[in-house]
Amino acid sequence: MGALESELLPGCSARIDINGVPCGTGFFVTAKDLITCRHVVDGGTGIEVCDRYHGTHAVSAAVIGREFDVAWIKLETPVPEVPVALLGDTAEVGSTLYSFGYPEDSPGEPATFEVEGLTGSVPPRIKFKAGQVKPGMSGSPLLNMRTGAVCAVLVSTRGKQSSLGGYGVPVSAILSARRFRELGALNASAHVADQRWIDAVTADQETLPADALQTEAGVIITQVSGDAHVGKIVNIGHASGPVTF
Repeated sequence: MGALESELLPGCSARIDINGVPCGTGFFVTAKDLITCRHVVDGGTGIEVCDRYHGTHAVSAAVIGREFDVAWIKLETPVPEVPVALLGDTAEVGSTLYSFGYPEDSPGEPATFEVEGLTGSVPPRIKFKAGQVKPGMSGSPLLNMRTGAVCAVLVSTRGKQSSLGGYGVPVSAILSARRFRELGALNASAHVADQRWIDAVTADQETLPADALQTEAGVIITQVSGDAHVGKIVNIGHASGPVTF
């Protein structure tokens, strides 16, 4: 198990509480911004974010998605040294997904799944199998082990008491929505300042074409060659040219 699975993904994941009651999971995309599910926070007051290393954090605002079950939580102050998820691609059929969330009565636990494909909904959702999605895991990040990037947010289960899997909203769909699109640039800037996640990407993941990690919002991870960095992802910036939504 590498640093992405053992340290960074659990570290960027946080429990979402409403009036002191655990209600779901979210994950940091900058030091003060998190993604979670709309149904976790919509209509709630007294929202707090609790991460395993830095305690409880006050929320200043929650932006609720209209097109899909996603919300953007904004904290009052940044959390120092918190790992930030790398937002990237969608997932191909057969890709392994790794997640970390906060099921009911759990201090946090991992889960693995296998991608079956995209649904016919608008926007499409990622359908995955071969793992149990428990209550409280809504809002968890879905890490594509093929690329080392978080490709979706977990939004629903196909069976609470079974290992049928569930559904996720792709990052590409989230970042193409008007009210969420600036998250792509914010996430890119966060990884320029803190490259722990990029440094943890494995050699197999690093050798993927750069456009495998391009997003609808124009954020792209580029690869360069050099004596010490052959095939290494070393820079995050913006894709050249206009971005159409």
